[in-house]
Amino acid sequence: MLKNENYRLEWCIDDAITSLPHFDKVDQVEWCSRLDLDGLTPDFTFAQQVITQSPVPVKVMLRNRGGDFIYGDKEIDDLIETGLKFRELGYDRFVFGAIRHGRLDMEAIVKVVDALDPAHICIHKAIDVSTDILADLVLLGEIRGINEILTSGGAATAMQGLEMLKAMHKEAAVGIDIIGAGKITRENVAQHHELLGLKAYHGKRMV
Repeated sequence: MLKNENYRLEWCIDDAITSLPHFDKVDQVEWCSRLDLDGLTPDFTFAQQVITQSPVPVKVMLRNRGGDFIYGDKEIDDLIETGLKFRELGYDRFVFGAIRHGRLDMEAIVKVVDALDPAHICIHKAIDVSTDILADLVLLGEIRGINEILTSGGAATAMQGLEMLKAMHKEAAVGIDIIGAGKITRENVAQHHELLGLKAYHGKRMV
């Protein structure tokens, strides 16, 4: 299947060096390390090569450890420092999320967004563990610099979170794209799009 003008394909990858020749098969890339831990910050050693050779936009995951998304002040400062290192090489797209007391940690999110400004920020699936996804979606719409939200609609897969994904797509502020995720592949993305009508879809098997 070729790229589709109706939606973007986002490839989640932690092996950017060996996979660079395939980047042109998708519209954008989320670059991580340790997908076995649901994605951590990628190896800075390869950052110059990736930004120089990639034909499509590359988003850098900012997540310094596995486990939950509850971060202390020192961890947030460390993530910002890491993001600024990538910024110095020309990266301007980042993926981040944080939780506090069962909801998105808006204070931490604003701190990261402001520190990396101007940048294209995607809030990752931390939103899926929020106790009030739609309320947090509204709050994200008030933060300048939030451009995308990666989500499975609070479920394990996009199909299981179908109704919430539809609601999020409807309620998202202008300028924020909902990126559907959760067992979406190059083979089934068209089926997902028929049901959801989102602007972008994310998966490890988009190539």
